[in-house]
Amino acid sequence: LIILSPLSLNHTFGRSWVSKSDLSSIVERPQRLLAASIGIAAALSLFPQNFKVYLSNFKSSLYSHHVVKIHGKKWPQEIEKLCQESEKKLAKNQMEVPEGWPNGDIYLNKNTILALKGVVGTLEKSVDSIFDEKTRFFNSFKKVFVVIRPPGHHSHPCTPSGFCLINNAQIAIQYASDTYNITHAVILDIDLHHGDGTQDICWKRAGFNSENLVSDFDSAFDLNINKNEFSNNKYDSSTKKKSLDPKVGYFSLHDINSFPTELGHATASRIKNASTCLIGHGLCIWNVHLQKYKDDNEFYQQYKTRYNQILSKAEEFLTQEKLEYKNKLDDYYIQLDRYNKTKSQSFQTQNYIFDENQKNSLDHNENYNKNYNKGFQLKKPLKPAEFKPMIVISSGFDASEYESQNMRRHDVHVPTSFYCNFTKDVVKLSEKFTKGRVLSLLEGGYSDAALCSGIFSHLIGLADCNWKENWGKEETIKELTKGCRTKWKQIKYPRNELQRWATQVIKLGRLLLPDSII
Repeated sequence: LIILSPLSLNHTFGRSWVSKSDLSSIVERPQRLLAASIGIAAALSLFPQNFKVYLSNFKSSLYSHHVVKIHGKKWPQEIEKLCQESEKKLAKNQMEVPEGWPNGDIYLNKNTILALKGVVGTLEKSVDSIFDEKTRFFNSFKKVFVVIRPPGHHSHPCTPSGFCLINNAQIAIQYASDTYNITHAVILDIDLHHGDGTQDICWKRAGFNSENLVSDFDSAFDLNINKNEFSNNKYDSSTKKKSLDPKVGYFSLHDINSFPTELGHATASRIKNASTCLIGHGLCIWNVHLQKYKDDNEFYQQYKTRYNQILSKAEEFLTQEKLEYKNKLDDYYIQLDRYNKTKSQSFQTQNYIFDENQKNSLDHNENYNKNYNKGFQLKKPLKPAEFKPMIVISSGFDASEYESQNMRRHDVHVPTSFYCNFTKDVVKLSEKFTKGRVLSLLEGGYSDAALCSGIFSHLIGLADCNWKENWGKEETIKELTKGCRTKWKQIKYPRNELQRWATQVIKLGRLLLPDSII
């Protein structure tokens, strides 16, 4: 299932006074969805029986519980306020984002809030389509690819960064936990850039007060969300507090020399964070760095020996958590058996349970009345929550061999076939742990060619089909990306089969979006 949110088109760059060169540097733009749609159409044209496309106009509040649990209450208020004020500021040629914000990456307009509400609503719809067994409309699809913007994996609880305003993956997981009792989640991030925001939220989930966050995370409790559960949720001297369910493991493959660890942005802390490999303290975080390669053979040797660590560690995380659940379940049945035996053998009066010998001895004790009133209450053990994990792919395509040279200026990239092969490996993992369910969310990918080719390959893998080498060739991608031109015209007399196929793909892809973007 492919879900696309046209509301994402409302997030646009409104600084009309900037130079053409500055304008050309704005790579996170609504037109990304057109390139994505052509990539979708390419996969759909080859395997129409494997896909269904759904345009989502669902909206949901930025004050929804699953958003507030991740970002607090103040962050949505701040975004809403800035969006409301942006129209007047932009009309006066004033910067619409506060001083100190990365204004080369982050921009707002009055309709950005509508785009973000569409993101949240679409995330909810995508999770529903996977987990709502009784009422879901698309009950034959267990794997969902979601086309939304702006991306989310750089977003900290209340700090925007790298085009990102809210953390889409963490919000989707929180909604799945609150609505469908998801207990664990794996995030597999294949964007060129380290998802520092997503990783920091994992630290927060585990109860640590990360030094890199300036967060009003606790303001979630202002809305009385799980107030009893979190009433004592203050940091102690070790900066640890009660964790926030579900337990989330983060596994990332990225370029250590690109943002946020690129020279000019890098700090010792950021580099360490982007290199963390940890299983312990209630956390599972594993980062792997991309390397240069000479040809596809060398790349796939690196994949087998190095890059697939993010999959093997994700499997290790899920295996350990499943075993821990089994041990808790075994202990529960032991305690339940003990409870039932004690209950049947005990003397019960006024809802309190006493052992007969204990009561006889208490009859002659001057403290009998006190003990009788206090009682020795026997509590029935609570059954542990069923182990119910989910898998999320933060699907960034800016590591593509077809990404713009400026974006991959450190000359680190992956072949187009990677997106298919990696996704097929994720599907195998899902069959082992999540009954084949996979949620994939669009993150980065900024050139038309990177988005078109990467999404095409990714969807072939999500359908568990095989990738053909000629689909990723430069001449193929060049023909497809012609359809991303604003004034594209259909070729009346295609010269070859490739042009005939590409023309049909482009027509289909452009039908998925409103004319205003085209």
